[in-house]
Amino acid sequence: MKKKILALLLAALLLLPATALAAEADTPAVTAVWNGHTYARFDVGMDWSEAKAYCEAMGGHLACITSEEEQALAETLIGAGPRNHYWIGAYRDGGGFSWVTGEPFSYTHWDKGDPNNVGGHEDAVQILRLPSPLASGSQAMHWNDATDGDAAAGPEEFFAHVNGGFLCEWDSVRDFSSVVTTFNGHSYRRFDEGLTWTEAKARCESLGGHLATITSQAEQTFLEGLIQDGTKYHYWLGGTDEQREGTFAWVTGEPFQFTHWDQNEPNDYSGAGGEDYVHMLRVPNYGQPGSAFGRWNDTTVDCGGIQEQRDYFNVKLTGYICEWDSVRTSFGSQVSGWSLPEMEKASQLGLVPDVLVGENLTKPITRAEFAAVAVKTYEALSGTKAIPIVNNPFTDCTDVEVLKAYGIGAVNGTGPSTFSPDRLLNREQAATMLTRVFKRVTLAGWTLETDGQFTLPYTMPARFADDGEISAFAQDSVYFMAASGIITGISGNRFAPKNVTSAQEAQGYANATREQALAIAVRMVENLK
Repeated sequence: MKKKILALLLAALLLLPATALAAEADTPAVTAVWNGHTYARFDVGMDWSEAKAYCEAMGGHLACITSEEEQALAETLIGAGPRNHYWIGAYRDGGGFSWVTGEPFSYTHWDKGDPNNVGGHEDAVQILRLPSPLASGSQAMHWNDATDGDAAAGPEEFFAHVNGGFLCEWDSVRDFSSVVTTFNGHSYRRFDEGLTWTEAKARCESLGGHLATITSQAEQTFLEGLIQDGTKYHYWLGGTDEQREGTFAWVTGEPFQFTHWDQNEPNDYSGAGGEDYVHMLRVPNYGQPGSAFGRWNDTTVDCGGIQEQRDYFNVKLTGYICEWDSVRTSFGSQVSGWSLPEMEKASQLGLVPDVLVGENLTKPITRAEFAAVAVKTYEALSGTKAIPIVNNPFTDCTDVEVLKAYGIGAVNGTGPSTFSPDRLLNREQAATMLTRVFKRVTLAGWTLETDGQFTLPYTMPARFADDGEISAFAQDSVYFMAASGIITGISGNRFAPKNVTSAQEAQGYANATREQALAIAVRMVENLK
């Protein structure tokens, strides 16, 4: 019987501030902490050897599963994943298998008929999230030996690496509290900041969200994972009976049906209706026999608690969890909670092209989509409509917005006759396209062909640490955008101009999302108009 694992499903989708275009390279889709180790799921297609190097570059290793409990955790991590299979840290070592860490290879969970070493070169191990369509009796969550290199015929094949991901493991607790995480279409963030319930409620609302509400066991389990490696003893939730003593309600008005109270709670211990606010315990209440991790307790607004337990019930020892509901803009597009105000502003400024109306703006933006944004930005800055070029120079694109962008000199091709409309946009391309838009609007006589004859006046900021990775064509645009506060750097004084390694390419290190691109357009119009 598999033991209960408390640290499950801490989905970690980093929502960058609007000034940044790309997530850090080490941002996983889902993480969990168990038994002093941290685990992360990456929904990125790589060879086994590439995934191994990727994990090691971040100070970890491909996950090594040495017990039934660890297997259960891995199943939880990949269960909600989008890929068919996920690499783990086992490999064929001569006649047998070994873990990359050198741990004993004693526990196994092979699929029916595996390992079978088809073709004599299946030297790497993966967990099947879905049963193999090629093996009768195959079962989900079992292990399969597979080829390291991508031997599948194409992306449509079950075992193609584009349909796979991998699990990384760190032999210590890694702090992901700085990231916003997602579960079931909602976003959450843990704050290790000592505030009263009222202050925490106001703080979450000021960020466009609310104190977290828990309406199912799955959400409870998820939030247990979120607080598992926190620094506070307990965390505020959005539950209260301040309006009617003994009748708890969520701040969102959702039904208060699912509960997870601690032993003998709620008890309004302070009397006179003083314990009106709900928090989740990370550290069990030592004054309550049977108290347990993750359970709920009612307490006072400042967590004043019992006089003799001031070392436990103390606002300084209380954090809080904010939640953002899945939101849609007034024009029907799905966005992250942080970007909603800017997306509405983008709509008001006329910067949202038709191709993005009603779409999921948290997804990466393509070159063609950004060309449409560039056109809208030009029209907002110039007050004139862009006209598509008559003679289409591209053999792979007939998009009218791309032809408009080409006509105003905002874009050129990726080759003599290609535009690559579906290729994802990187940061230096975004800086270059928008700088060209600004030049077209402000510099009389400017054209893409005469660009070298024109310069923009700006104070050169300090060079980025990865200045050497910025393409020559983008240098001036990158520093103009940085000096103007339009597109700034990321951590470590880096600009992340483009993906320069296969790992960065797979992770989308230097790529922009649609909502980030629109936020940049808003900033450009506001700062430079």
